[in-house]
Amino acid sequence: MTLLSGQDSNRRRVWEQRGTYEAEPYHGVLRTWVHPTKSHLLSSIFAGFWRSINNTNLNDTIAKVVHWYLRSNESVEPEVSVILTQAALERLAFSTVGPKRGRTEGDWIAVALGAKGIDADIPTDCRELSQIQTHHSWAHGPHALVDIWNDLVHATTRRGMLSSSTLLEAQSLGLHYVELMLLRVFGYTGEYANRVKHHGGNYSSIENVPWA
Repeated sequence: MTLLSGQDSNRRRVWEQRGTYEAEPYHGVLRTWVHPTKSHLLSSIFAGFWRSINNTNLNDTIAKVVHWYLRSNESVEPEVSVILTQAALERLAFSTVGPKRGRTEGDWIAVALGAKGIDADIPTDCRELSQIQTHHSWAHGPHALVDIWNDLVHATTRRGMLSSSTLLEAQSLGLHYVELMLLRVFGYTGEYANRVKHHGGNYSSIENVPWA
């Protein structure tokens, strides 16, 4: 049994809730857009998140995308992460540029990224994806992610092309896109941890968001 309570500015109890609740397992230190040494940046994004979650045109999208992002980020199985981030990217693409209207899923997401000032090219730091890009005729990162998603989900098109390192890079790239899309929606203009860039094995490269 637990007792949750809240207090006002005078430390008077104004809310409480009793009961037994589900607990999340400990996942260790997870990569996110914010570097562990810069957790103060979280306060600068909350206003934008709160504004979006209370916007009747955005709240359902934000709630679902954040949920899929969190589950994807904590997954130890890159296949699960790729599938969830693809769902998140398609939902964000729809809220950004509307229906596909004849585009492929990859081009649709690439257009949405471009509309938010985010580069859709496969980063050079994604070495595995970059090496096989020409072979698979991937025009950009979203094209690669959609192709990999199809390879995972549709058994009839499965080609066995995916190494574990390729899947890990796809997981990282998909999460990178979702993080940047959410940061742009929330109106964030500060620093972030670019999970697809690494320097000497450090956590992630710290840089300004692309539209800053």
